[in-house]
Amino acid sequence: RRHRLSGYEVGTGLLKDEDSDDKATIETPAEWGEVDLSLCPPDMSIANLNDPELKKALGYLREMMAMSRPQECMRCTTVFKNEQDAHDCPVCGVVVCSVCCCKRVFEVTTAGVLRICAHC
Repeated sequence: RRHRLSGYEVGTGLLKDEDSDDKATIETPAEWGEVDLSLCPPDMSIANLNDPELKKALGYLREMMAMSRPQECMRCTTVFKNEQDAHDCPVCGVVVCSVCCCKRVFEVTTAGVLRICAHC
């Protein structure tokens, strides 16, 4: 689950609605627990990748991807020159090149910024 932040005012808990000048308060799902959105960079999507079911599914998918060892990006089909060219998207698990792994999201559990694929 991701939410789009636009014009976030650090420390206020207020967001700027993309379609108007009104401000709104974002409410994160209760299962996320305490979330400090003041650490989130402005205009960045947020995600919580700490869901046990998601972790299990992505773990299985990563295992299958590692066994198949993709030789090309699963989004644009660019051939990988070496293993460092391949990136696992932490949201969907596909193996992509650095060009296709270009978006960034703020992960609330780790309070860090993650690179995700352009599709996610």
